[in-house]
Amino acid sequence: MGAYQGLAFHASLPTGRSDCTLSLRGHELVGRTPTGCEMSLDLRQVAFERRSVDGGTLYFTTRSPGGPVLTTPDNSLLKELEDARIPEFNLLIQAKGLSPWRRFLRRAIPVSIFLFIIVGIPWFLIGCLPLLVVGVIPRSIDREIGEVVHEAVVDAVADGRVGAVTDPAIAEPVHKIVERLTAVVDRDGFDFEVTVIDSDIVNAFALPGGKIVVTTALLEFADSPEEVAGVLAHEVSHVTERHTVRMIVKNVGVMVGVSAIFGDTGSVTQAIMEQAAHMTSLSFSRSCETEADSEAVQVLARAKVDASGLRTFLQKMEKREATLSGGHAESPFLSTHPVTSDRLEEIEDERRDVDAFTPQPFEVDWAALQEALRQRK
Repeated sequence: MGAYQGLAFHASLPTGRSDCTLSLRGHELVGRTPTGCEMSLDLRQVAFERRSVDGGTLYFTTRSPGGPVLTTPDNSLLKELEDARIPEFNLLIQAKGLSPWRRFLRRAIPVSIFLFIIVGIPWFLIGCLPLLVVGVIPRSIDREIGEVVHEAVVDAVADGRVGAVTDPAIAEPVHKIVERLTAVVDRDGFDFEVTVIDSDIVNAFALPGGKIVVTTALLEFADSPEEVAGVLAHEVSHVTERHTVRMIVKNVGVMVGVSAIFGDTGSVTQAIMEQAAHMTSLSFSRSCETEADSEAVQVLARAKVDASGLRTFLQKMEKREATLSGGHAESPFLSTHPVTSDRLEEIEDERRDVDAFTPQPFEVDWAALQEALRQRK
């Protein structure tokens, strides 16, 4: 039996997560932490996915709420699970398109891509090089970028008001939402921290490295904690997928990127930080927004949160935009999160693709939060 290095996520762990060693025991997948804690999942009743954006990391979760999440980047675990001949799990693998034949095709595809790159170098430099460069840049750079732009961005949103809202009735529910979401993502190298800002602007954003900002206007506009969670899951996904670093890498130039690929990370780090010093507006490409939507739905599913909140919130923002000054005004939220019918449909498609689960309501006093917001007027 093999042993596979991975991560375990569960509320019983001191920080909600821990390194672990995964192994197969009968029809159970077992994760053992360095402290001796053991968590197991019944592979006959498990939910499973492989995230391509994580380089193929495997995620195993229970179908019932409250269970652990076990992950590993070691895809060789799939071969051992296939050899174990657990009918329910083998059917799940086939449904996910991970049968041996399809895996063979997936191995063949990178070879074809490589051959294509040989005759399509310009496409490679524009489309693929930034992803390769980001892969060799340490995540500590994300946190440094966040520190550089944090004060300027918050000042712009606060518009001269007192910054952070410390009223527990407002701040604590938001903290709980963020903690639940970030407990089920790869937090290695990121430092998630949320701040509520007093502002009439409906907006929320997460800076590189994990600093999250939510405005009081957004909390007032949301009709439920699930809507707030949907927005913040999208923002957290921008952080974990490192979209800002990708955007900056594209701007710093091809030669700097090539230097990073061949080991000179110092030059690209310097170039990134120089760009970050001038960056106060986080506007992502259509592909980044789509990727963040897709990953947000997956995050919400792992956190047992109803993902319809994200779609509902975006629909409300779209309608609100249409009523502002006869449809000619543009809200800051929509200027950085453009809503299209295609995007809303893609979110709905992603929701249909996730394994069924029973949503767990947030243990927050939403009425008290709304009342505290009204009292601040």
